[in-house]
Amino acid sequence: MNKDKLKQRILGEPVDFTLYLEDLIKANRIEDEKALGISKFVIANGPERLTDKQWYVFLEEGILPYNYVEECERCAHEIPWSEMLGAVYINEDNLCGYCSHLESKDT
Repeated sequence: MNKDKLKQRILGEPVDFTLYLEDLIKANRIEDEKALGISKFVIANGPERLTDKQWYVFLEEGILPYNYVEECERCAHEIPWSEMLGAVYINEDNLCGYCSHLESKDT
């Protein structure tokens, strides 16, 4: 996983990412206390205000490897933040919403 690419995606989609981050917190998916504090800071102030050290902790302990999938394992398209919780936690299938729907119809 390219952490710089993930950071740029977060910075490029701050509103959608913040909504996803709120969902992660509600689902108790961020266990590390420092990463949780940084997550709350991001929600309140935006990701662009993080220091390099905060980015490191945030990505390593809060987002990666369990709360982010770069692309759908079926169609290889980027998974939208609005579908990320389903891909990594609810369905645990690493699929975008469309592919997850198709997979559920196949069974």
